Amino acid sequence: MGGVLLLFDRFGPKSPFTLEDWAEEANGICDQNYSAETQATAQATASLIAAETAPTTMPAEQFQGLVYKAAGDVGQIAGSLRKVRNQFDDIKRPEGHGDDVDQALKKLDELSRIDADYADAMRRLTTGEQVLVTEQVWLRKRNEVAAGVQEALTKLGATQCFRKSE
Repeated sequence: MGGVLLLFDRFGPKSPFTLEDWAEEANGICDQNYSAETQATAQATASLIAAETAPTTMPAEQFQGLVYKAAGDVGQIAGSLRKVRNQFDDIKRPEGHGDDVDQALKKLDELSRIDADYADAMRRLTTGEQVLVTEQVWLRKRNEVAAGVQEALTKLGATQCFRKSE
């Protein structure tokens, strides 16, 4: 009798993968990646401040080193987002919400692309003032798209992906 129950449990009808199931896995991914994302953001912030506040008398090569460091750190944020996005993509789609998941993934792609584009553009900057001005434009774009990401993920129940301080 136990063998029949085991077979039924293993090969019998499966319950559908629900939105709650998806949210549980997505929240786990967010929790696993939170520390790395926080560290990448802190490093990028520190590097950007260093480039923005560099004295105008700093030799160009030294300033370029600061800018390249900041660009690399912003690139780490983009990479961290791509990693989370790909992990979300690996989760089975919840029944009836596949399009919602796909929309959230597209928004994460867009956010990652904004970060990567800014990191790329930074390498051409030559003054702290340019870094500051372009950072403000980047943050405006980023915050707008991040709000859409947060909305899409919250709709799917992935509430651990954004902390109150974000």
